[in-house]
Parts: sequence; C-alpha cells; structure tokens
Amino acid sequence: MAGEGIRIRQGDAIVELRPVSEQDKTERREQLVPREALRQLQAESDLTADQAQDSLEALREERLAAELRRPA
Repeated sequence: MAGEGIRIRQGDAIVELRPVSEQDKTERREQLVPREALRQLQAESDLTADQAQDSLEALREERLAAELRRPA
C-alpha cells in the first residue's frame, strides 16, 4: 500500500508485487478477460492449465472474501 515491492516465494515459484507507475496505468487501460489472463499465466510460467485455473479461482475467492469484510 505504501508503494514498496513485495516478493512471495513458495518452493521455486516467486510472485512479485510492485507499484504501478502512472505511465504503466495509461499504457494498460484494457483489462484482460480471465481466459486471456490464464493463457498469459501459462505462457509465462511452468503452471499447468489446472494449476493456473486453481490460482485464478483462489484469487477470486480472496477478493470476494475481502469485499464481504469491508464495512458498507
């Protein structure tokens, strides 16, 4: 939240979260549909289709849970 980069490691896999610059935001206006995001995950990693799908579903569930915890 404060703009620092974060790395998450599990075994050989590493996920990196980093701040996005304003220039990056303007260059990336169109959002990917989930199926295209899944294809990109597969292309850029050693994940199988099932593993990538499981990751996307877990992310979706986490987002929904966070929204339910948020006060109205």
